[in-house]
Amino acid sequence: MNILISYHNKEGFDNIIPVANYLKEKNYSVKLLDLCSFYIQDSNDQDYFENEKIRLIIQNKNNYRNTSKIKKIIFYIQLIFLNKKLFNSYDCYLFSPGGFIEGQISKQFNYKKKHSFFIEGGLRAILLAEYPDKPKNEIKETFLNHVSRHYVSGQGNKAAIINNFQNNNSLPDKIKSFGVPRYKSLINKTIQYQYKEIKNILYLTTAAEYHNYKILQKWHDSEMVILNSVIKNSKYQYKIRVHPRDNLKKYKEFSSSNITTANENSLFEDVKWCDIVVTIPSSTFFEINYFGKPFIILWPFNYNPDVFKPDITSLKLLENELNKLDRDKLYDKYEQQRVFRDSFINPKTDKSDKLIAEDIMSFF
Repeated sequence: MNILISYHNKEGFDNIIPVANYLKEKNYSVKLLDLCSFYIQDSNDQDYFENEKIRLIIQNKNNYRNTSKIKKIIFYIQLIFLNKKLFNSYDCYLFSPGGFIEGQISKQFNYKKKHSFFIEGGLRAILLAEYPDKPKNEIKETFLNHVSRHYVSGQGNKAAIINNFQNNNSLPDKIKSFGVPRYKSLINKTIQYQYKEIKNILYLTTAAEYHNYKILQKWHDSEMVILNSVIKNSKYQYKIRVHPRDNLKKYKEFSSSNITTANENSLFEDVKWCDIVVTIPSSTFFEINYFGKPFIILWPFNYNPDVFKPDITSLKLLENELNKLDRDKLYDKYEQQRVFRDSFINPKTDKSDKLIAEDIMSFF
């Protein structure tokens, strides 16, 4: 049995390798397709498996999902003709996270009546909070059409997908909420919240520009002007953690002491420094909660009232909100956020690599 696996960022790598290792131990032949360069991401250590190559004449310097229709057509033709031998060499395809390239590869496997398996990189926040550039009535389940299984972080995530695509009767059986391997380290080192007076605030930026969400990016840029003014007149200490896919150059107006990045610190290190986190709707919510800190949700658009109800709609309101958060309110906030966390991340996530691998094996 020959299996092709792929990833295009660190989250995907952390998901895919534990599952692939389990399959390899069961004598499956596994080869790795590294797609990082096509998504402007850094590759991880690739000594785990023999590498496979994909040949593309046209390469995009931005997110492939946002490339022009003509380039997408050309790319699709390339996949059919230039990589025909590659796709004929494998019995199935396992990938994490999803993207335009992965979607087209899984489509080719499906066309050849072969199975594809998708491990999500993180919660699809767009299904729970309406992103202004992509209203819910425009969201389609095309990312699920060509896969045999979609593995999600937990039951809450599965329910959100099914709720958004109620006309797709195959989803309840296709989606498995085993948890995803990249969250195993969170499960194994959960930190409980310990009250501290709020002094240090961590703000997380978006990757709206990378995903071509122009309205969201414009709003975020205007909020950064507000935040810059707030910082200059605040009694609190601030750090802005720039998203790995965000443009660091956009934050040159801030003092270097206020900026942190993934190249400098892990998310855990930055969250450990702060007393509370400010962020828009994101799967990062649940990581923050595992790290023992509460968070404030900043969001001016529509939302799911149970999970993503915003605390503030603009950073103009931030310090008023912070000043209201006494010991009891912080504990209550953290505990409510923990309930959502446990719904969206399966508590048995530490077994997810085995559960996913054995489910894949059941197809053959």
